Amino acid sequence: MVLVLAGSYRVFFVTENDYQQTEGTVITGNVERVPRTRYESGGYAYRLTYSYQVGTETYTSDIIHYGYTKVSYERASQYAEKYPVGTTVTVHYLPDSPHFAMLEPAVVDRVYHLLWCIVIPAIPGIAIIGLKILPGIIATLREPIRIPRR
Repeated sequence: MVLVLAGSYRVFFVTENDYQQTEGTVITGNVERVPRTRYESGGYAYRLTYSYQVGTETYTSDIIHYGYTKVSYERASQYAEKYPVGTTVTVHYLPDSPHFAMLEPAVVDRVYHLLWCIVIPAIPGIAIIGLKILPGIIATLREPIRIPRR
């Protein structure tokens, strides 16, 4: 749960102004078919890897942006045209965590992240609390109301 909340912090509270920029190079890239699963529809994704340097350290990342990554074939092809292998790119990274980087520092779908990072992980906790409180509420409701006599 702590990791989920930490990831949510990065998504919801880090703004574009919090990032530093450096140049990087796309080292791999391809459009992939993402198969349909039992719970999600299929689609396409542009998978890439880029390297960048901060100080004397070299890092790699595969994040274009945060948000839903399965898209139409046309959208994945647009990413392939925008970030072909060998291209110099602007990499946005957090100064205190240079390994945390992306090419487009804007959350594409905050509702998606709100749902998957905060609401759904909270459901078990809410259920546990409810199961602890519910027996007391039921017992209280079953007790007869006693009105004191004068």
